[in-house]
Amino acid sequence: MSQKNIVAILRVLSIIFGAIMLFTTFVALGDGDIVGGLTLVFGGVVQFIVLQFMASLLETKKETLDKIIQIEGKLKD
Repeated sequence: MSQKNIVAILRVLSIIFGAIMLFTTFVALGDGDIVGGLTLVFGGVVQFIVLQFMASLLETKKETLDKIIQIEGKLKD
């Protein structure tokens, strides 16, 4: 599995989990549980940020590795 596929999977998972957390939040708020709803909102936001950050790190790592390989190729020549 390539790194681009892993990044895409992380981004899709963050969207799916975000939708699930949003739905659960609406259910909790509908039951009158404001504290539970706010906790779910905060948890959903943190989860979204973490997954997006992981995907960004993987992309940055790939770009850095490509640059290092290019520099190494130039040094060999």
